[in-house]
Amino acid sequence: MNEEAERESTMQGMNIDLRENLRKIVERCKNDRVREYEMAITSIVEDADSYAETLCSKLKSIISDEDADISYAAFFALVTYHRRQKNVRELEMLFETYSNEFKVGGRKSHDSYAFLKLMFDKMSHNRNLNRLIEEASNLCEIMGKENCGVLHCFSELVAEAYEVRNNGLNTTEEELIKKAISTVTEAINRSKEPNAFSDEEPNDGYPKFYFTLGRLYFVGAINCKNRSESLELFNKATHEIDIAVDYEKSAARMADYQIKCSRLQADYYKATIEYEMKVQRKQIDSSLNEMNTKNLEFLGFFAAVVSFTIGSIQIVKEFQFETVATLIIVLTGCLMTAFGGFGFLLHGLNREKLFSTFLVIIFGVMIIVAALWYGRVYV
Repeated sequence: MNEEAERESTMQGMNIDLRENLRKIVERCKNDRVREYEMAITSIVEDADSYAETLCSKLKSIISDEDADISYAAFFALVTYHRRQKNVRELEMLFETYSNEFKVGGRKSHDSYAFLKLMFDKMSHNRNLNRLIEEASNLCEIMGKENCGVLHCFSELVAEAYEVRNNGLNTTEEELIKKAISTVTEAINRSKEPNAFSDEEPNDGYPKFYFTLGRLYFVGAINCKNRSESLELFNKATHEIDIAVDYEKSAARMADYQIKCSRLQADYYKATIEYEMKVQRKQIDSSLNEMNTKNLEFLGFFAAVVSFTIGSIQIVKEFQFETVATLIIVLTGCLMTAFGGFGFLLHGLNREKLFSTFLVIIFGVMIIVAALWYGRVYV
């Protein structure tokens, strides 16, 4: 009996201390939209594995507090804990239970609720990334200036949506990637600023922000058709992920960054090889077509020579020399004109071949006209 009373007393004391900590966070942070608010509440739950059950129980009891700000801070902390633990079912129950209270227009409405909901929706297996990107973009307009985490969330969603692509991006998608790179870069710069809630010195930014920037550079590198620009983006990507690994304190996350980086590098090399193969295939096809065309030209030329020779022999047998000479010259002009027409059939309107083809036809016509005029042969 004494043990139960002691345990109850300890839990009650923890409840008071927890509520007091949440009250201090609410007082010291100007509103729930700022990054300091999120980081301060995260610090309460990030090392709670050894007493997680008790902590969650106390946070649930504080959610019913009449003070709307403290109640929401407890909800925020509980959602943050389960999100970090990837407890999807627990999160579903929390949002189903308290959605009407904390969403915009609710009895205890808070602006950052939309951000919490967005972070939860990211974890869903049936998520619509395009819709989430649009929601994150809207949140950047509302909270982006105060919370670099919102900026990072938008960029991370863009990276997740497009890092599986390797068949090129249209203009709109390229602009979205550039916007995401600019946004996460801004988030990194913001994260280096002093934390108003903490007395710690400014750091070099959050490792995951650098990792997301690296992922976006990989997206650009994989889908870029300019090989020199692609290689430049690839080098930037590996550099940013190396920074993320260097700054990360969690061994598990560090390993996760390295594994994902290896996969993205493999995707880049695969895309590069496929692109080079396409280029080589086009060059080979072009060479084969050119070779076939030249073979046909040679065959046509020799056929013309044979026809010219046979025709000349037949003419010589039946007419006088002057007439024969005139007819042979006419035949030569006809063959040149026909050979020029054959060139049109082979090359079409190819600019490189067009001038020489026209020249052969015109020269052939001139020979025919000259032969008819000077030989006094009339049709």
